[in-house]
Amino acid sequence: LYLEGSTDNHMPVADAGPDQQVCFPEVGSWVNVTMAGRFIDPDSDDTFQSVLWWNEAGELLASGDLSPTIQLGLGRHTLKLYVWDEDHGTGDDTVVVDVLQCTP
Repeated sequence: LYLEGSTDNHMPVADAGPDQQVCFPEVGSWVNVTMAGRFIDPDSDDTFQSVLWWNEAGELLASGDLSPTIQLGLGRHTLKLYVWDEDHGTGDDTVVVDVLQCTP
């Protein structure tokens, strides 16, 4: 049984923010990337209940925060933001983060 919310509920919109390009540091194996997620719900009385960020491998990277700082390695990463409102409506969006080897 799948409940999508009441018939009066408008689905929320997840905005994972703009695609990003960041430089990989010379030392260490990770770079910190701050996401810029937003939750938009046409129902003015709704608030988000849950926020999850996943990577392309299906691994949970962060929860409960629209703008978490996530550690990423060198390469292209497609991340997905999922949001749920209090009426069980859902929304999702993807963002691409390119972590590049940059030379000074």
